[in-house]
Amino acid sequence: LAPPRLARRRGAQARTSSAPRNLALASRGGAEMARRKQGRRIKRKTQKETDTSDQASELPPRAFVFSKGKVSAPLKALVNDLKGVMSPNTARALKAQRRNKIKDFVDVAGSLHVSFFLIVSSTEQSSYLRLVRSPRGPTLTFRIRSYALAADLAATLRRPYSAGKAVWQSK
Repeated sequence: LAPPRLARRRGAQARTSSAPRNLALASRGGAEMARRKQGRRIKRKTQKETDTSDQASELPPRAFVFSKGKVSAPLKALVNDLKGVMSPNTARALKAQRRNKIKDFVDVAGSLHVSFFLIVSSTEQSSYLRLVRSPRGPTLTFRIRSYALAADLAATLRRPYSAGKAVWQSK
């Protein structure tokens, strides 16, 4: 004969057979108490909620531009030129230190309404520009094959024209 089956309901256990409970356990081969099925596992929120209100969409996108790791002097000049290009909506005086992690910038970005990071990095093989959307991505990675600095362009012109900072400031 097969052992009697136990039907489980939420909150209480109902037996389908009239056999006593301890006999049903003994017939399974174990004298230990039967485990009661726990309720559903509560899933904790692991993602931070993002601000999707209309107020956040009215602001123009802001960006942090910085270098990460060991970067040559021309690439540092490229970072400064990128800051100039993104000038009205970026932090010109932002200095990334060696001990700064990406998480540090992400934590500060929320309060300053920064939505993009432009990160210049370099390896032995090539240099890279990462465009990161904050807080949850995506991240685009570009290999830098060649570039021209603003100083290089000004050196090639006979009469270089430098627009003042007032021209680039938006109102």
